[in-house]
Amino acid sequence: MPIRIVSSIAITLSVFSLARSAAISLAPPTTAPDTASGPIDHSYIGFGIECASFPDYSGNSSNPNTFSAQLIDNISNKTGAPVFTRVGGTSLDNAHYDASQTAAVVRPPDQEGLNVPINITLGPSWFEGFQTLPGKWILNVPLQFLTVNESVQFAQVGVEAITPANLQSLEIGNEPNFYNITVPEYVDKFKTYASFISAAIPSIPDVIYQGLAIASGAQFPPWDVPTLFNAGVDTNPSDLKSVSYHYYQTYYNNNISTTLLNHTDTVSHLSVFEPSLAYLQSSPNTSTIPFVLGEIGSALNGVVNGNQVNDFSLEGVLGSAIWTVDFLLYAASIGVSRVSMQQITGGGYDGWQPVEYNTALYGLEQPATLPPYYGYLFVADFIGPDPSSDLKISNIDLNSEQASAYAGYEGGNLTKIALVNTEYWLSDWGIPRPTQTFTIAVPEGVSSVVVDKLLGPDGAGSKNNITWAGESYGFESGGKAVAATDSSETYPVVDGEVSVDVPAVEAWLLKLVS
Repeated sequence: MPIRIVSSIAITLSVFSLARSAAISLAPPTTAPDTASGPIDHSYIGFGIECASFPDYSGNSSNPNTFSAQLIDNISNKTGAPVFTRVGGTSLDNAHYDASQTAAVVRPPDQEGLNVPINITLGPSWFEGFQTLPGKWILNVPLQFLTVNESVQFAQVGVEAITPANLQSLEIGNEPNFYNITVPEYVDKFKTYASFISAAIPSIPDVIYQGLAIASGAQFPPWDVPTLFNAGVDTNPSDLKSVSYHYYQTYYNNNISTTLLNHTDTVSHLSVFEPSLAYLQSSPNTSTIPFVLGEIGSALNGVVNGNQVNDFSLEGVLGSAIWTVDFLLYAASIGVSRVSMQQITGGGYDGWQPVEYNTALYGLEQPATLPPYYGYLFVADFIGPDPSSDLKISNIDLNSEQASAYAGYEGGNLTKIALVNTEYWLSDWGIPRPTQTFTIAVPEGVSSVVVDKLLGPDGAGSKNNITWAGESYGFESGGKAVAATDSSETYPVVDGEVSVDVPAVEAWLLKLVS
């Protein structure tokens, strides 16, 4: 019978996992090594909202989405810095603006049912959302199809709504590697539009543009930083404030245990950016330009019979939250300056569902905080609330697919460690949850470690009852923290070491106490 087959597979997997989960010993340097990141921007965790979904996430001036506002505020309160949100994407790069339109968004009939519609029209009320949510803004400006004058008009309306004080950057175009143009043609078009926009909006600074916005999986070269910079993308009048690349680690219907819950796979996918990161750091002229992953999702989704397909069993579960922790910390450790975690109404990888939403494939979806959001919270607490702490992050290479560790240094000294166990396990296997033992050498004078945990009772497939540091952040509380469990623990240091057993599909944050 099928149930017996699944059980025997589960037992085999578990026995194999338990047999190979020998204790891992760590001895992180007590002071920041040369291989650690530079100081982490406390606005590291940001969001991206797809243009067509923006009214759902933001609301408008008469009906603001306070749930979204609270969830963004939670991150800012933990890091002590504003959250930067990029609004744009494919639906914006193909959008038109109609100043006389009453509705925020009008879709063509053939674009209903799609999370990323094209050829939509935006009205003035679409821009009201910039006044309802906290933080600063990265505004995507259409490039692919609109004339210079149309793009200038869009930028003018957007900057007026945002105000220059809350504008982080303007990003001209989206995924130009799909435009069917060459790199020199893109660079010329980008610089032309930047020149006209700057001339039309004198209130914005000269260095205001986030460039590139290259799609996930683009060919390197020619769409890498060295090639684009050698083509002149960062020369006046488009001196870049930052550069952006998009990132999706896998595709819907893939196996979570071999993709998201695989540290080696995450490292491999992010390695494609290392030459671009090295190029920026190679010259004083470029070393201060932040490298941003400006649109991030765990998996790219598809379209079936005109309906968007989201793989919630891959993207919307505890396993995806654990991947989020591993991904964000590793990206920071190699020099990624900031991230924009993509949000799209009805998307599988979302941190939260902002409104009631009816899908043809999944039925009615209620507003909810979704599992990936808890990964954001973990990393926000790892960063901490003091921007003056000079936090640096170092990856501790464990040479493991299913375990990773990161050291945090403040003022040059080791103060915290993140442990991530990506081993795949489901509660319905009916067998005990495997654990991974970590034995950690800590600096002299540390007497104990305080541990907070990201966990869910059902393992990798958990969709509900997920908590971070014993708290949940559901729609029922308006996105505010509610005590759910008492998961924090204190472990004593014995002979300069502390030993902890981290269950499968959990992430722990250890804070060193002297």
